[in-house]
Amino acid sequence: MRALSHSSISLYLECPLKYRYKYMDKLPEEPRHFFSFGKSVHSALEFLYGVKLPPPPSLDQVLDVYRKKWLPEGYKDKDMEARYLAEGERIIREFYRTEVPKFRPPLFCEYNFRLQIEGVPVTGYIDRIDKLPDGKIHIIDYKTGKAFDLGRMKSDPQLALYQYACRESLGLEAASLTLYHLPSNTPFTVGGYSEGFEEGVRDRVAAVARGLTDQAFEPDPDDDKCRWCDYRKPNPAIGFKGCPAWRDEYASPEEKCETAYGNVDITCLVDKYGELKAKARALDDELKPVKDELERYFREKGYRKADGTRFRVTCDSKEKWDFGEKDGEVKRILEEAGLLEKVSSVSAAALQKLLKDRALDRDVREALESLGEKTVVRTIRYSALDKEPGNGD
Repeated sequence: MRALSHSSISLYLECPLKYRYKYMDKLPEEPRHFFSFGKSVHSALEFLYGVKLPPPPSLDQVLDVYRKKWLPEGYKDKDMEARYLAEGERIIREFYRTEVPKFRPPLFCEYNFRLQIEGVPVTGYIDRIDKLPDGKIHIIDYKTGKAFDLGRMKSDPQLALYQYACRESLGLEAASLTLYHLPSNTPFTVGGYSEGFEEGVRDRVAAVARGLTDQAFEPDPDDDKCRWCDYRKPNPAIGFKGCPAWRDEYASPEEKCETAYGNVDITCLVDKYGELKAKARALDDELKPVKDELERYFREKGYRKADGTRFRVTCDSKEKWDFGEKDGEVKRILEEAGLLEKVSSVSAAALQKLLKDRALDRDVREALESLGEKTVVRTIRYSALDKEPGNGD
């Protein structure tokens, strides 16, 4: 198995088929200006922090490297490229003005780690690692894209992977981690991630490895996500037919009608389906008040079944709990009761299962129920009187 990286892990979890096209089939992608821009700025900062001893390179030297390392691919025209070139110079000047007065050579610049996670090879590059006076480290990752907030930092799998990699590869603990948003010259910093969060990162690696081993490469189509995907459209120049999830958009009328079992008048079939669904919706509107009245009847009487002359209806009830944004309070109650390990996660499904446990301590039950909102969901099924109950409605 090829070594995984944060980018390839994220891509597989986003769309397994896109991972296959990019990393296994090696299908070409259109160059993107934001990748070129980010790499160009990173090259300049790598030069700035690449010195072994002070003083750092001058601003003019850093800007000179930036221009020499400039990547022109992906810009739609020269005007756009010139604007980004100037923006990069502005970013570097601001960064230099802010950071060079406190300059110290880092422990590592562009540190390349390679390790095994759950038996899976994982690799990556860390922009910068600073050594702190107490022997711990500060991990810095530069970002040139859209703005973000501290909320992203609290659950960033990339930084958590870097923290784990530094402990495993260098034997060093991260005291702090920073995503440095270069366009706004803003560092966002958090303390080290918990062991539980690191475990989630390892679970991501294991999940991707299982998918690759099982050859699971199904597409995961989404209008917004797929809009800019290079693999959506056919590419006749390389014999690529396009993503199967979107192939209907580019098929000829003849191709749309051809099937393994003969030609299908797909236009007529679609229209017929639409007509029947419209009738079904009209019947649903007629059915709703009848269903509501049945639910009121079963709720008041406490019955589970009722018979007509030809049909029987059965009403099944299920309690559902919603704890909203009270995860922290719920977790505290479970910890104090020694029950946190009993639930796989502080989720509605896990808590509903716990509340159904008749052995649950009464005080714990009351404390949990006071935080949640209970609703009763009723499902009505029907059947002919001489048959078993049918599908729910």
